[in-house]
Amino acid sequence: PNLKMGDIKKRLIYALINPYHIFKRLKVYKAVSGDVQKHFIIFQEYISHDFEWRVVKIGNSYFGYKKMKKGDKCSGRKGYIYDPPPFRLLDFVKQICDKYNFNSMAIDIFEDDKGGYLINEMQTMFGHVQDHICEKNGVPGRFIYTNDNWQFEPGMFNANLSYDLRLENVLRILENNKV
Repeated sequence: PNLKMGDIKKRLIYALINPYHIFKRLKVYKAVSGDVQKHFIIFQEYISHDFEWRVVKIGNSYFGYKKMKKGDKCSGRKGYIYDPPPFRLLDFVKQICDKYNFNSMAIDIFEDDKGGYLINEMQTMFGHVQDHICEKNGVPGRFIYTNDNWQFEPGMFNANLSYDLRLENVLRILENNKV
């Protein structure tokens, strides 16, 4: 259980009033713990950085922001700066996603001291709890690649943790693949 989420006292009272809920949650925790990868380790070279870019692609929508460093890591920090991603970075992510046919992907990227990009992580399971995941001049929105150019479209596209946009993307894929 994530004890940092919600009021623990209320959660305990709810659990005591609804014992079925406890057994249901225990079943979920058991399934999750049984599905965890174990007994291996991945070593990765440490790349000096002050931040990493998180670029998210969902369908034709692209979002980007900076994840700020705390200690020597950016992951899990929850420190965001909503600088708009450079078009060159969006081009880099678009090229990867187009080449490998990724429709919904979050990519964490470092910038090296020569202006190049290094991929740190690629994830198909990702989330963002804020109400938006990209800004330009303080305005929430997304980037769309249209007519060989990046266009910023203002709006709130992270409704329901981006699941609305993900569902819209899946429906579009299914519609395009009708026989």
